Amino acid sequence: MEYNIDLQSKAVLNIITQALDALNITYCAGRQQLFKDKNAIIFEFNNATQFQQMRPYLGECVFLSPSKCLCTPSADGSSLTQALSEQEELSTAKFRFRRSGPMGGKIFAVAKDVREHINARRTAIFVARQPEPERNLLGHQAIVQVLHYENINSPNMPGIIIGKIAEGNTNTNRVLSENLDPDAALGAYEWKRLQQGGQWNGKILVQLTDIAELTWLHRRAHGRGFCSDGYRATLEISSPTRVSLAAELFSNLASQPGASAA
Repeated sequence: MEYNIDLQSKAVLNIITQALDALNITYCAGRQQLFKDKNAIIFEFNNATQFQQMRPYLGECVFLSPSKCLCTPSADGSSLTQALSEQEELSTAKFRFRRSGPMGGKIFAVAKDVREHINARRTAIFVARQPEPERNLLGHQAIVQVLHYENINSPNMPGIIIGKIAEGNTNTNRVLSENLDPDAALGAYEWKRLQQGGQWNGKILVQLTDIAELTWLHRRAHGRGFCSDGYRATLEISSPTRVSLAAELFSNLASQPGASAA
């Protein structure tokens, strides 16, 4: 029988980690073979609390420094992003690919929501300094985002998405039209595709005029599935100036007379 050192070392590691788990000991355990794995992920953290909170996701891991470890995560990138985003104290931790690997050190998972919250606060401060007409418009913008967006060869996709959303519009005065100037400010009921590197990045900026219209758009499209030409995705509605549009809209609804908690 051929001796397989990789399988043997995994078996020994499993025995060790099971014993440590039984003793409720926080640990970092891994084999030397991990250093040869170009697809292994680096977890960077700032303190022991961050490491302990993310330890269940790390799988096999070895320390590279007091604030960095090499690991084979037991979850995918989206699950790690969600875990990092659920607690503010994890906002500075991140997972990235090895610089020596095929991905060249690119980010694998980071607390996306926290970064967007910071951007929203900064934008809100800027909006508050603008004259009243501009301030009112900027305060009622929304972003329609295709979750887990992948490049698709369809320049018409943003228009198709807006068209699908508009199918539920019963207000004849609220007709959305595209603003084709990427540098121009949006007027009421205009939208434009947001770009990165000259290509659509899966986000659409929509200009509405009041909180009632934001509420309509959020109810109409947030979390809804979308399908066109064989492409399936889920839409998310957020705001460039509001930290949590969903929480704010729910708070406004709950505070209305006769609102029910059901």
